[in-house]
Amino acid sequence: DRLAALITAALKLGLDERRVRLAENEAQQLVGAVIGALVEAGLTGEQQEAVRRGIATRLRARHAR
Repeated sequence: DRLAALITAALKLGLDERRVRLAENEAQQLVGAVIGALVEAGLTGEQQEAVRRGIATRLRARHAR
């Protein structure tokens, strides 16, 4: 029983690490898409930064709930 629990815990850790890596990858892809869209929309650097700050503020507020 104890060995099975240890194996199960080890496998779960591996799956959790994989989920974190996938989430990080998806976040990087989203950031790239947003930045690309800002550039394609012709926003100035200042406007792009304002959008980035707005997104960051909203994400932090959502995460704090």
